[in-house]
Amino acid sequence: MITWMGLTGAAIVTSGVTAVAANAAGAGPLGQEEAASGEVPVTPGTSHAPGLATPMPVSVPGAIVNVADFGAAGDGATDDSGAIQAAFDAVEPGGIVFIPGGTYLCGIAPGNSNECLAIKKAGIRVFGTGILKRAPNTAAYLLRISADRVTLDGLTLDGSRGAAGIADGLGTGASIRSFGRTGGTVMNCRFVNSPSQHIDLGQGSHRWRLEGNSFENFYRSAIQIGPEVADTQGCHYNLIANNHIKGDLPNTVRVSNGIFLTSSATTQAHDLKTCDHNVIIGNVVEDVADVGIESGYKCRFTVISDNTVKHSFNSGILVRDNQYTTVKGNTINCRTGHNGTVRQGIYIDGSSINGDPAPWTLAYCVVEGNTVKNGEVGGISVIAAQYSVVSNNVIHGVSNTNGSSGINIKSGFVRCFNNIIQTYQFGIRLSLEGNRPLSNVLEAAAVKDNLIETCRYGVFMDAGSVPMELRHADISSNRMRGLTYAPIASSTSAQPAVTNSRLYDNQEVDEPFKMTDTQASAGKFITGLSGLERDTPEAPGDTVLLFDKYVAGIVVLRTGNNETAAFLTDGAGSITPIAESANVGVAGSAKSYSFEGKAGAFVLKRASIDRLFQTVKATLL
Repeated sequence: MITWMGLTGAAIVTSGVTAVAANAAGAGPLGQEEAASGEVPVTPGTSHAPGLATPMPVSVPGAIVNVADFGAAGDGATDDSGAIQAAFDAVEPGGIVFIPGGTYLCGIAPGNSNECLAIKKAGIRVFGTGILKRAPNTAAYLLRISADRVTLDGLTLDGSRGAAGIADGLGTGASIRSFGRTGGTVMNCRFVNSPSQHIDLGQGSHRWRLEGNSFENFYRSAIQIGPEVADTQGCHYNLIANNHIKGDLPNTVRVSNGIFLTSSATTQAHDLKTCDHNVIIGNVVEDVADVGIESGYKCRFTVISDNTVKHSFNSGILVRDNQYTTVKGNTINCRTGHNGTVRQGIYIDGSSINGDPAPWTLAYCVVEGNTVKNGEVGGISVIAAQYSVVSNNVIHGVSNTNGSSGINIKSGFVRCFNNIIQTYQFGIRLSLEGNRPLSNVLEAAAVKDNLIETCRYGVFMDAGSVPMELRHADISSNRMRGLTYAPIASSTSAQPAVTNSRLYDNQEVDEPFKMTDTQASAGKFITGLSGLERDTPEAPGDTVLLFDKYVAGIVVLRTGNNETAAFLTDGAGSITPIAESANVGVAGSAKSYSFEGKAGAFVLKRASIDRLFQTVKATLL
């Protein structure tokens, strides 16, 4: 056996190693180093060097081995699984296996059970341009990785979907299957024709890097990472970057996702089995039959950033029952004209697991800087996902007469601001219908500084069939243009109860007179700014407007000379004093100033000849 020193001083077996393998190991162009050393060069594709006896493959630490040396034909007809498995078994940990061009048909290799091929040694790198193809009637994973720090580079894996004995939904149909392993890399590979997933990384898969691969024609998911129902370990710190995924979108719904992160779904102890700190960035996903990118049950700290999702059958990006997930800078062009169930751009859903004993209603998700086009049902939805932020997104719909919503908020404590929304029936819709709330209260939603154009309604409060209370909401400083109906409106068949909420400075710029809405529970909103300081009336009998709609709650008045008075209001104009001051009371109190309800507004009225103070600050609690 003739050797030379290559990558980091490792001995490289020359028998049958091709020029490509030698170059990849850092040996330089084939022939240069051999000529300098006087060694006999290897003939690419042969099993021995000229003039030498045929050597037996040996196990050498750090060596490169060529599967051809073990008898792999690569002719697309011979079952090469035994030869390739022998190469995998011969190389030492940290070694390299080269698979030259050709199609390598793989049944189940001798000694394997439900996998055609298995890598069992740590640190092995498998590279080349060869095609590993599952043989017909082989109900087994094409490749199982059972070691840490394994790298696949440049290969094609063909799952033979549709061949004899390989039906869609095959339980062992993944092209690559691994669990409980760390630090794997799959890069620059091509995956085609899987009857299940292309890559399936189960429980305990950590710090994998899936980068620069292409995926076509698959039944379940191109990439799936996460534990299954009975598993006890999660999957953490994995990177999925710069891959291209192309589905074969049919006209019926099936479970074909582009990228799918999942944790155990409904078991009592599933909080122990989470996918945490995984990053999905820079991928292109198109024409998949279900969801483009999904961060599934109980995932946390997921980052979904700068991806392009085109024409998925359902949501472009789906986040289910997550915490601390960030969806940022993605471009989603939804598919139109089909019967998918969730035809939306981005769907943040905390109500997916009915009967969950420990629901994560506090989501802390961020949806920022995304572009969504053609979401037939909706652009962005946030459901049962409290403390989430939806900001700086551009959302363009298809029609403003189809019941669609640019942004659909079904959760309290959501901040929605600085979004641009065009061509939906409801620009921004607040509702509880279909939610899994702990109570029927949508609390402390903030809808501010959005631009809404060519919609039927601007901001719409929809009780639907569920009794709903909108409490402590802040709907302010939104700008609208080209609306069919009111800028701010509510459902009329079942009006939501609205308490202690603020409606202020919402303007339709092409019809400014529609700033104050006539539909939206006129007795319950504030169109004055809570906490704003006002000048007091200048003459006896005059009034100054504090809030131009009735409001239910506690109103505190603090005068310029530091008198403080407090009043309880019921939302219908009735006022009960809590603490009158020396000069401020209710009507009929003989005070110099009175807090009164007048024609749908709360005002401060001056009764005294003397103007005792110049300003008053009105605050709603």
